[in-house]
Parts: sequence; C-alpha cells; structure tokens
Amino acid sequence: MISNAPAQDEQASDERSNLLRQAVTIAICSRNRGAELQATLAALQHVKIPTDYDVDLVLVDNGSTDGTREIMQRFRLPGAVVKVVREDRTGLSHARNRAVLESAGKVLLFSDDDIRFPVDWIKQMAGPILSDNADAVAGGVKLARSLERPWATELRRSWLASTESIDRNSPERLVGANMAICRRMLEKIG
Repeated sequence: MISNAPAQDEQASDERSNLLRQAVTIAICSRNRGAELQATLAALQHVKIPTDYDVDLVLVDNGSTDGTREIMQRFRLPGAVVKVVREDRTGLSHARNRAVLESAGKVLLFSDDDIRFPVDWIKQMAGPILSDNADAVAGGVKLARSLERPWATELRRSWLASTESIDRNSPERLVGANMAICRRMLEKIG
C-alpha cells in the first residue's frame, strides 16, 4: 500500500522536534502612538529570533484613531507569526489581558510601544524561563535622552519605567515596558 503519510519514525521525530521547540509570544499594545510604535517595530526587526523558538507577535490596538492599527496590519516580522487584534476597552491592563488571551507562547514577553531592543532580546528574556531557572524576568529599561531632566531623581525616573533601581541579581519587581512571564504563572494568578 502506498501512502502520503510520513513513515512512523519520521512522524515520531517530527513530534519530538516540535516538543523541543520553545513557544514565545511577544506582546505590544498601543493606543494612538503610531509614530512611536512604527519606530519600535522597526527596531524589533533587528532582533534575532532563535532558531529553536516558535515566536508569535501579538499587536493589540487599544482603540486607536490615528492610524496605529494600519501600521500594525502592515507589519511583518520574518520568523514570527504576527497577529493584530483590537481591544476597545481602553487601558493598558485591558490591552495586555487581551494579548494574553490571544497568545500562544509558554513565555510572554511584554514591551511598550516606545522601546528599542538589543539584538539578543528574545533569548535573554525567555531563556531563563524556558530553562526552568525563573518564572519571570525583569528586563532593563533606560530612559531616552529626550526624557532626561535635571530634576528627575532615581525615583522619578522609575515612574517613567527606568529600571536603574532594580537589583539585576535579585529583582523585586517587574516593569511592564520590558518583562517576561511564564504562562503557568499567569494562569496561577488568574
């Protein structure tokens, strides 16, 4: 009998390969910040996607009226599946919760719409979680020069998402502008 189905050994090998691949979701939410988002997405195109990762990018339009949704719909990220969704309930919490619902990853990487990434961002953020060394990772955020002010103390800079006060070896908090969380933890929290 002739069949188009792969041989059993090939099928088992493919199944093992799929189990070894790591699923990671990148979530970026935006509302009426098209110019900032466009620069962030351009920066994201320079980030290396590890070959053993399955990456999806969930872009959440949080009720924009300025062309943000169109920017999202035009965006392509080689090596990743891009999904654009709309969340009409305004607010970052609603938008991020929608991103979680739409995501496929074991690890969720959250970024703001005005961030620039290092080339190895995905591996650095998701790696500790995927290797079972962490449940969450606090990424670094350095403020853009345009946001620096003489009166901006360390505390005031932290209000703008600066992570300079977070101990890199033992972080006690996450900053939503650059954080990774294991899906299992989100499910526990609810």
